Amino acid sequence: MASLERLHLPRDWRLLTLLVSIFTVANALYSAWDQGWAFDERVHIAWSQRLLMQGVDERDSVARFESKTPVVVANVLLMNAARAGGIADESVVRFAGRVPTVLWLAALLLATFHLARTFFGETAGHLAAIATALDANMAANGSLITVDVVYALAVVLTASAALAFVRNPSLRTGFWLGLGLGLAFTAKFSAVLVLPTLALLPFVESSAGLHAPETIRRAAAGAALAVVTAAAFVCAAYLFTGVGARLDTLSFLSRPFSALAHMMPGLRLPLPRAFLTGIDRTMIRERQSWSVYVLGTVHPNGVWYYFPVLWTLKTPLLVLLAEVVGFVQLLRGGILLRSGAARFLAMILLLNLIFFAFFFHTQIGYRFVLMCVPLGYALAAAGLTSLPISHSARIAGAAVVAVALCENLLYWGNPLAFTNAAVWPKRSVWRLMAGSDVDYGQDRERIRRWLVKAGFANTALNPAHILPGHNTVNLNAFVGLRESERYRWLRENLPPSGHIGYTHLWWILDDSTYDRFMNEDRRLTSGTDVSALCADDLQPYPAGARIPLSLDEPPRQIRAFVACVSVRKQTDLALKVETGIIRFGPYQPGPTCVSTAITADQESWYRLEPGLHAFCVEEVPNQRERLPYRFEGFWRIRAHAARFALHERPRN
Repeated sequence: MASLERLHLPRDWRLLTLLVSIFTVANALYSAWDQGWAFDERVHIAWSQRLLMQGVDERDSVARFESKTPVVVANVLLMNAARAGGIADESVVRFAGRVPTVLWLAALLLATFHLARTFFGETAGHLAAIATALDANMAANGSLITVDVVYALAVVLTASAALAFVRNPSLRTGFWLGLGLGLAFTAKFSAVLVLPTLALLPFVESSAGLHAPETIRRAAAGAALAVVTAAAFVCAAYLFTGVGARLDTLSFLSRPFSALAHMMPGLRLPLPRAFLTGIDRTMIRERQSWSVYVLGTVHPNGVWYYFPVLWTLKTPLLVLLAEVVGFVQLLRGGILLRSGAARFLAMILLLNLIFFAFFFHTQIGYRFVLMCVPLGYALAAAGLTSLPISHSARIAGAAVVAVALCENLLYWGNPLAFTNAAVWPKRSVWRLMAGSDVDYGQDRERIRRWLVKAGFANTALNPAHILPGHNTVNLNAFVGLRESERYRWLRENLPPSGHIGYTHLWWILDDSTYDRFMNEDRRLTSGTDVSALCADDLQPYPAGARIPLSLDEPPRQIRAFVACVSVRKQTDLALKVETGIIRFGPYQPGPTCVSTAITADQESWYRLEPGLHAFCVEEVPNQRERLPYRFEGFWRIRAHAARFALHERPRN
């Protein structure tokens, strides 16, 4: 260990570990308070709430239930306690639910310090904890009701316990190993990747007298206790619901589980039913096509460089440089050859990186490899501590911390959107990444407040398409993660003028640019023969006319219409929505039209060449089936007069 301790931190730097950790936890707390709901949080809550209150553990009724785990039951309990205490404010209840994740974050920083200090020395412990705390991805995921931080904690704890167990096999160390494994499997199903590394552990790190009969007996007893403890932990986390169910009573979808159930239908595994179906459903879902966005391109099945690119762009710049130096020194100084602990952590890191880079399809967030971050810093810290101490090294360390703190401060309250100082200008982040790596939905509830503060209160926020004047568009919508065509012209022709909160981009369109957009992207000719759709009862309307449209349907009933428009000169037509949601677009033959949904305060314009035109207008049923459908809006005619009529279209 002395060889890993050439670099020593001054006493005041040891205090820095605590201060930086407090900064990160405070950032997570403030973010938990200020940001809105992220996309996955309510799904995590819904599954665990149902398990907790009703004992229901099925996974097929709601999308994304297949991967949810009961580790967020603690979050649900605090939310329920807040409501039971008379708190009606949803933001306060949400904050209460996020507090356990912040505590997991604090525990992760402590566990990282313990891991590095125990096996690489005290200086390494401080360096690893400081680097982990300065990594904005920790505060980002530590501010949400999700499972990534607690899984990272579980992996660090499991690694520490496994190293302690192999050095001193006993019931006590076996018990702690079981707790770490149990927490890992309770948090995420990808914990199965931990098992191969544990099997190889005796070959990279071993205790004295490993082959002695007494040591073998203690190791066997401790390993058995670890398995029992892990299984008991998982069963307790699932509230013992469905434990020991026959395999032939479970509906498996994946080939491995289906084959196992076919071969041994009466087998009863001492594990919860939802734990087995969760692994099964996750295997199926992960093999689907995904919109993996990196470096400005969407990939359906992921690419090997997705996570490496995000590592270089979402790690504070000088922290990244220090980590690379640490890795180089780890190899150059022969630490991997001398230290079994370093080899074990490197093995965990390498296995996860190979899997997530080359075999994992669901590359939709850096959070999937969050557990690699503290392990990487622990290894880098081991390398850094082997460097000779010098005055310049201390100055470099101070610069790393100072610059990283400044980078984090720029994203105070919004660490989910973090990119390092190498990414500039920030309005161009969309060319590199999108999705939950920048915008996880956390700003949807506060963007209006930010727009008012920036003086953009009258902007068109997420319009159906760009409009004259000030426009603000969500980054994920802009790059086309869900609707690739919606803002294609904007992406290809007009770079953003700036950003709001890193997650929303803005433009100011003058009349000539808007006119160009309408001519190039929204102009329609009357080439399609639609005369059979349009009766000869079109009513004349002058330029500037506003034609009201009001629809009211009983629950579970919707209608479709055809809007017919005849113009003699080039004319602009729009449907403006005041309340409700409706689908609107040019008519195309077939049972349904290719149309775009427009919602309240949106308007959809088309530029019509002379002739007869037909449009589809389709009601969108209320998501709550028991509620009626209501729509209020109006048609607008601009530039020249038009003849117009709306006819109901029979549904096949």
